[in-house]
Amino acid sequence: MLKISWLFIFLVLISGCKTTQKGTSFRNTSVLETAVVKEKHLENFSQFNTLESRMKVRYEDKNQLQSLTVTLRMQKDSVIWLNATVLGIPMARAMITPGSVRYYEKLNKTYFDGDFALLSKLLGTDLDFYQFQSLLLGESVFDLKNNKFDGDIRKGLYRLQSNSVSALFQAVLLIRPDNFKLAEQQVLQPKEGRFFRAQYLSYQTASGQTFPQIMTWTALDNQEKITIDIEWKELETNLALNLPFKIPSDYSEMISK
Repeated sequence: MLKISWLFIFLVLISGCKTTQKGTSFRNTSVLETAVVKEKHLENFSQFNTLESRMKVRYEDKNQLQSLTVTLRMQKDSVIWLNATVLGIPMARAMITPGSVRYYEKLNKTYFDGDFALLSKLLGTDLDFYQFQSLLLGESVFDLKNNKFDGDIRKGLYRLQSNSVSALFQAVLLIRPDNFKLAEQQVLQPKEGRFFRAQYLSYQTASGQTFPQIMTWTALDNQEKITIDIEWKELETNLALNLPFKIPSDYSEMISK
């Protein structure tokens, strides 16, 4: 059985709320140039200084099903802090910055102190701080300004697909026409047999900004499948944050194999 510590490491690489946009069907979507769709998506990136939310997280692979409650605190472009509990019992905590990934879990008294390079190698996919932040916020993890994408409309959604035939991976974005946030983003690595999809099933509004409410991440590595369902709760922005983090001196360092 996968230990909770490794579950939480995977998650790392991974004013009140108003009306929720859920299960929306889009019809008669206006035809727009690809450049305009990209620009509108970038214009609708969330603008805030700090963010705090509780998240219900459900993790499933072929061996197990786990449910966690995770407190998320984010200082935009600077720090992502995560605290996980199971049935109210503190289990793990992480502090992520652009230059470091630090984590400890209480059950086995172990810790991880490294960076995204080591963690990306461990997981078999490249991911940096800003991409992880974008993944959480329903925003493209791909550089839309400096990469070429082909565009069309699929089922009422704007579809952008990377058009470089020499790329080792393929990128696909599905963008909603109502708020130009993501409905879905995909990364395909055909040679390695890897596929990652983030689906944003509904959105919510807090302090005049649009944030995901329910999302599902699915990762396939050949025949191995992992699914993570995330539901945001009690989201607030621009509050003073407390980000306590200290690895206990009697904890042992995790050794990656």
